[in-house]
Amino acid sequence: MAVTLDQVERLREKASVSYEDARWALEQSGGDLLAALILLEQAGKISGGNGGAYATKQGAQPEVHHAPATRQEQTDAGKEQAAGSLWRQLWARTKDLLKKSAWMLLYTFRCQFDVYWRGAVLTSLPLVVVIILVLAFFWITVPILLCAALIGCRYRISAYGAYRESVRRAFDALKESMCAWTDQLQVCITGQKRART
Repeated sequence: MAVTLDQVERLREKASVSYEDARWALEQSGGDLLAALILLEQAGKISGGNGGAYATKQGAQPEVHHAPATRQEQTDAGKEQAAGSLWRQLWARTKDLLKKSAWMLLYTFRCQFDVYWRGAVLTSLPLVVVIILVLAFFWITVPILLCAALIGCRYRISAYGAYRESVRRAFDALKESMCAWTDQLQVCITGQKRART
């Protein structure tokens, strides 16, 4: 029996398969739609249903079994779930970064911003003061720091005696958190992780 385009379209609509698969199944089943569906299920092209529903008593409500989602619906659901997971991971990294930044803020009260010129300390300011100056007077402070670097000044952040190791660990943890956060943001936006060099 010849398979018509209408039969192929009807099978494609019911089974969510390609034109070639629908045509092949209909040709194998002699144009029988039900046999073609069973053949596609046996070939693994579609998933089988959970069974039908029936009731033996008059007025009884049959148990309803919903057909499994189509491949497109499963793919869309998987993408939505993955995207939600990426944004949850980004939020977790953001919270971690804020927590470590708060610790860094506490350590800034114990740190000094030293300016060296020709090996000698030119000036030493509390790091908190330098941060406030950069935030409040960015267009003045940053050019001054850049010009000083161009004429040979070097900068160093130092901590008071016993806090030196704690400050170093806090800076390292903040740097790692910042790198992880930027990597996660890149994954959320582009879907690809950038290679670190």
